[in-house]
Amino acid sequence: MKEHEVGGGIAARAAFGDLKQLDRDLSAYLKRSRLTYLKVASGSTQPGPIDVRPLSGPAAQVLRLRARLMNGVPTDQAAAIADEARAIASTAPGDPLVLLTLAQAELGAGRSKPAEEAAARAASADPRSARALVFQGRAVMDQADALENPDQAAPLFEKARKLFVAANKLDVEDPLPLVEFYRSYTRQGRRPTANAIQGYHYASLLVPQDVGLRMNSAMIRLQAGELAETRATLAPIAFDPHGRSYATLARKVIEQIDQKKSSSEILASLSGKDD
Repeated sequence: MKEHEVGGGIAARAAFGDLKQLDRDLSAYLKRSRLTYLKVASGSTQPGPIDVRPLSGPAAQVLRLRARLMNGVPTDQAAAIADEARAIASTAPGDPLVLLTLAQAELGAGRSKPAEEAAARAASADPRSARALVFQGRAVMDQADALENPDQAAPLFEKARKLFVAANKLDVEDPLPLVEFYRSYTRQGRRPTANAIQGYHYASLLVPQDVGLRMNSAMIRLQAGELAETRATLAPIAFDPHGRSYATLARKVIEQIDQKKSSSEILASLSGKDD
């Protein structure tokens, strides 16, 4: 414990300088009687249109299923959830929310063909839905994974990538298309392109609360020998009081970077192959 505290103190001083001065600056800021602000006139902003619509009966029914899917469904319950979503969808063949939920449920149940069909229908019902294209791409990748012949799987992975690119164009701030585009290469057993890697790093910035995604981004940078970028990516994790094992790993990597170790040496230590 003390070793971690010492390492954390060294890293903190490297990032912020004199910690006593930092504490004095923070105390002075909190004790200020006046705060700087910027007054913005109400007429100077033009908010976009707000579209509020009531849910259809079937859409209201699938909300409970969506909540369960978001929280994770046990494997032995996935098929039942998908069957229930399919029953609801049969009453609303053109409702995009219902179809999107069905696609997600079918994916969870391992039914890639029905999932692709439901996602394609959801995308047709709502051409602005990036998530529908993501689910369709995931279903296509699942089909590719099921093929033993890599030559037969390759066109499916290419199809999935095109869907992820289309989803990204619909919503450039959605991290999922970027993550799935990167994963389409790793699932195929191919080295991700520079564009895919860049997109993955950007996805980790879009959802900084996703510690796992940020850690993966750091490991990709470490493998590429980008030590300064690796350190900067890991710093928020290392000093996260709730980071647990991720924080411990991040501190270990940062400590070795500060010791001027190479990326290969650090990776070897993480894999337990160092001397």
